[in-house]
Amino acid sequence: MKFLSAFVSAMLLAFIGGVALIWGGAYNVAADREHIRIAKWILGTAMINSVKAHADAALPPAGFDTEEHVREGFRLFDEMCVQCHGAPGKQAGEVGLGLRPEPPELSEVAGRWRPAELLWIVKHGIIATGMPAFGSTHTERELWDLVAFVRKLPGMSPGEYKTFAQGAGAPHEHGPHEHQHGH
Repeated sequence: MKFLSAFVSAMLLAFIGGVALIWGGAYNVAADREHIRIAKWILGTAMINSVKAHADAALPPAGFDTEEHVREGFRLFDEMCVQCHGAPGKQAGEVGLGLRPEPPELSEVAGRWRPAELLWIVKHGIIATGMPAFGSTHTERELWDLVAFVRKLPGMSPGEYKTFAQGAGAPHEHGPHEHQHGH
């Protein structure tokens, strides 16, 4: 019984301390500062579990990953995403470099998500990350096209990305700064 009482007291004190930290403004939310480890964990865990819980099990439309859809997805990615996320051989632009938490490089993380989860992310966005919701500005087909391209990013080399961009007639071929991959 003493253990349970001590545990409840410790949890209550932690809760009160957390509320005081937040309410008093002591936690620095500046985008040019790193979050403390526990804040990163809380936000990251909440985001991952929320996406998995809210992304429906909708299957992608038949043929969503055909060359036509992937090329249209590249056009959308080049317009809307590369500035923050970068791409193989391309560093994120100024806006992306200034965001906290830093937007993930999708070539490294897209393979962790099911197509329905990627769709949910681009459709609804992620609060407090800078990831906008594109569901009100783009059609469902456009969003699936974007997902089709993003799913091609893992394993794509900088040379393959550049060749793909040239073949797709990318409007921002010389936009975000080129960089050597392999940080």
